[in-house]
Amino acid sequence: MPNLPHLKNSIINSKIIQDIGYDLTNNNHKKTVNTGKGTIEADVIQVKSLEIFGFVKENALILAYKFSQKINMYDGFIGLTFLRNHHICLDFNTGIGTFEE
Repeated sequence: MPNLPHLKNSIINSKIIQDIGYDLTNNNHKKTVNTGKGTIEADVIQVKSLEIFGFVKENALILAYKFSQKINMYDGFIGLTFLRNHHICLDFNTGIGTFEE
């Protein structure tokens, strides 16, 4: 698998990954991730493409993990390594956010 560090810390609920046709049962690529509640082991997978805020990344390497009931309402979390490569502006007065490369 190619090394795409700008996405490797982004994580998607494994249920969504499986729903769109990826098989995680025999995946041998894992990454240990430290979270606020401890350490987890997530699957590392390569997806054909991933779109985040209108930016499309082809052959993206991402993490997949089964989210607990408490955070199951989220599709995923964008990693800081991806966010560092973009300019993000949240205007709380207008309620508008912008996201640029």
